[in-house]
Amino acid sequence: MITRMIEFRDTDGDGALSQVEMGSDNGQRMFGRLDANGDGVISAEEYAQAQERAKRGGRGHHGDKGKRGKDG
Repeated sequence: MITRMIEFRDTDGDGALSQVEMGSDNGQRMFGRLDANGDGVISAEEYAQAQERAKRGGRGHHGDKGKRGKDG
Protein backbone atom coordinates (compact mmCIF):
# COMPACT_ATOMS: atom_id res chain seq x y z
CA MET A 1 0.00 0.00 0.00
CA ILE A 2 2.79 2.44 0.88
CA THR A 3 4.64 1.76 -2.34
CA ARG A 4 1.49 2.22 -4.43
CA MET A 5 0.64 5.51 -2.71
CA ILE A 6 4.13 6.88 -3.32
CA GLU A 7 4.19 5.64 -6.93
CA PHE A 8 0.81 7.27 -7.58
CA ARG A 9 1.85 10.69 -6.25
CA ASP A 10 5.59 10.64 -7.07
CA THR A 11 5.48 12.73 -10.24
CA ASP A 12 9.25 13.27 -10.46
CA GLY A 13 10.12 9.59 -9.91
CA ASP A 14 12.54 10.13 -7.03
CA GLY A 15 10.89 7.53 -4.78
CA ALA A 16 9.75 10.11 -2.20
CA LEU A 17 6.95 12.65 -1.89
CA SER A 18 7.49 16.41 -1.78
CA GLN A 19 4.99 18.94 -0.46
CA VAL A 20 3.94 19.73 -4.02
CA GLU A 21 3.32 16.04 -4.75
CA MET A 22 1.16 15.75 -1.59
CA GLY A 23 -1.24 18.21 -3.22
CA SER A 24 -4.33 19.44 -1.37
CA ASP A 25 -4.58 21.38 1.88
CA ASN A 26 -5.15 18.09 3.69
CA GLY A 27 -2.01 16.69 2.07
CA GLN A 28 -0.03 19.73 3.18
CA ARG A 29 -1.13 19.28 6.81
CA MET A 30 -0.29 15.60 6.65
CA PHE A 31 3.13 16.38 5.19
CA GLY A 32 4.29 18.06 8.40
CA ARG A 33 3.41 14.97 10.42
CA LEU A 34 4.98 12.52 8.00
CA ASP A 35 8.30 14.25 7.22
CA ALA A 36 9.93 12.99 10.43
CA ASN A 37 13.49 14.07 9.63
CA GLY A 38 12.53 17.46 8.19
CA ASP A 39 14.32 16.96 4.86
CA GLY A 40 11.39 18.20 2.79
CA VAL A 41 10.34 14.81 1.40
CA ILE A 42 8.42 11.82 2.70
CA SER A 43 10.16 8.50 2.17
CA ALA A 44 8.49 5.10 2.21
CA GLU A 45 10.18 4.52 5.58
CA GLU A 46 8.72 7.71 7.08
CA TYR A 47 5.29 6.81 5.74
CA ALA A 48 5.54 3.30 7.23
CA GLN A 49 6.65 4.73 10.59
CA ALA A 50 3.64 7.07 10.61
CA GLN A 51 1.32 4.15 9.93
CA GLU A 52 2.85 2.23 12.84
CA ARG A 53 2.34 5.25 15.14
CA ALA A 54 -1.27 5.45 14.00
CA LYS A 55 -1.81 1.75 14.75
CA ARG A 56 -0.51 2.35 18.28
CA GLY A 57 -2.83 5.31 18.67
CA GLY A 58 -0.17 8.03 18.35
CA ARG A 59 -0.73 11.06 16.16
CA GLY A 60 2.40 13.10 16.74
CA HIS A 61 5.82 13.24 15.10
CA HIS A 62 9.43 13.94 16.05
CA GLY A 63 9.22 11.69 19.09
CA ASP A 64 5.87 13.05 20.32
CA LYS A 65 3.70 10.04 21.05
CA GLY A 66 0.57 12.08 20.45
CA LYS A 67 -1.49 10.38 23.16
CA ARG A 68 -2.93 13.57 24.66
CA GLY A 69 -5.94 13.71 22.38
CA LYS A 70 -7.62 16.84 21.02
CA ASP A 71 -7.73 18.70 24.33
CA GLY A 72 -3.93 18.65 24.72
